[in-house]
Amino acid sequence: MKNKILIVVPSFENGGTISTLKSTLPYIDKEQCSIDVFPITNAGANYDEISKFARVIGQRIDNNADIGLSFKDRIHGAAFRGVKACKKMLCRLGYDPSPILFKRIVGKLQKNHYDEVIAFQEGQATRFVKYFSNTRKIAWVHCDYSKISKNVQRIDKKEKVYDSFDYIICVSEYTRSQFIKIVDNVDNKTVAIHNLISSESIREKSVEIIDDPSFLNFSGSRIVSVGRLAPVKRFSIIPQIASNLKELGLSFHWYIIGGDDQDKKNIEDNIEHNKVSDVVSLLGNKNNPYPYIKTADILVCTSLSEACPNVINEAKILGTPILTTNFGSASELMTNGVEGLITPVENLIDSLYRLLYDENLRRQIKSNISIYEYDNRPILEKLIQVTLLRFYM
Repeated sequence: MKNKILIVVPSFENGGTISTLKSTLPYIDKEQCSIDVFPITNAGANYDEISKFARVIGQRIDNNADIGLSFKDRIHGAAFRGVKACKKMLCRLGYDPSPILFKRIVGKLQKNHYDEVIAFQEGQATRFVKYFSNTRKIAWVHCDYSKISKNVQRIDKKEKVYDSFDYIICVSEYTRSQFIKIVDNVDNKTVAIHNLISSESIREKSVEIIDDPSFLNFSGSRIVSVGRLAPVKRFSIIPQIASNLKELGLSFHWYIIGGDDQDKKNIEDNIEHNKVSDVVSLLGNKNNPYPYIKTADILVCTSLSEACPNVINEAKILGTPILTTNFGSASELMTNGVEGLITPVENLIDSLYRLLYDENLRRQIKSNISIYEYDNRPILEKLIQVTLLRFYM
């Protein structure tokens, strides 16, 4: 008999969580598992890809445009945006209607009699799954919990969100260590398991044609940074770094790939203030950033914190040298001087100049990662131990 499993995500918007889910679903053995995916706010560009490997519960919604959607789906999209706006207004007035909504939706979903429910991200998805009863529950933490919003930590503690979960999966050893320092009485049920990544899929997608002539035709060094335009990614410091490199006379262009407008204006203002629009470009959201990563001379991660950033492993798979800040889990993902450089944020300019100027160093790093293969087997074995998920091995 198949294990009936529900996976809950906040939405289908691009980001590390959805990237990991897209990598995980193809590995799940459909002969042994029946998988439903429920996005709390059913919006984002990944509906079609998720629905290839699981049954999606809820109507398709696209926050960015209704082009190509049916009339019924457009009505659902408009209703969703109206409800979201009302919820924001109520929250500003000090009333959060989420628990009432969550309980009602959970009541309906429980009629499907799931053997296991997985909250695939901390925060909203985990608080939602908390209301399920009489089933195994798994929580997945995809962030450095010590850097998450203090309000989220406060709500989680007040509502004892993690008490009812059977296991909590953190995506790195560092993330686990931070999580158990903050959340009480979870040490014995919290495990560290890295993200699943399909090297084959990434390499296949990386050969797709880039339709951006300005990127393809640039003859200098291409630098790429990929991620949500959120403050934690610290993309807003890129224009100042680019200005300093520009003064040194280097031929380069820095391309920032990512959606989420949270920090977009700040980045744009800094580009204008530093007069670097000729060497820094915001390319927006890309469902497939791999051709850009593969073609780049260097991938740069400027983040304040990361749990297990897929983009670093993806760059290793594609043979692109990496420069990253020294957030807590960085040394779990790469060795300084082997796949790239790990540096404090204040040394980013010097380290980037070194990678751009020293072709021998860059060539050595590319040689080091030319034979890299991401090993999913120990990850799959750990997941089988703590979840009801079963995989093609």
